[in-house]
Amino acid sequence: MIKNILSLIVLFLLIGCSKQLKEGVIINKQYNEGYYYTSTTMVMAGKVMVPMTNTFFVEEEWELTITNDTISSEVYVSQECYTGVVVGDYITLK
Repeated sequence: MIKNILSLIVLFLLIGCSKQLKEGVIINKQYNEGYYYTSTTMVMAGKVMVPMTNTFFVEEEWELTITNDTISSEVYVSQECYTGVVVGDYITLK
């Protein structure tokens, strides 16, 4: 049990250490529109299964793909940053 917990902690730490570019040339821009989706879950109410419907909203996103000639990375930016750059620009992120 303890071994499993330690393995999960190490896994999360390694995932957090993945390298993400902070500067490079923009090779792609993508706007992802916000949308709603519905999920239905069956729950027990006494001896009867009852459907429970939930509606969720996924926020809109502005995504840039940048490269530094060796690796490429997708980064999410604000709308102002997205509209202020074009494909081919060199960008430095904070």
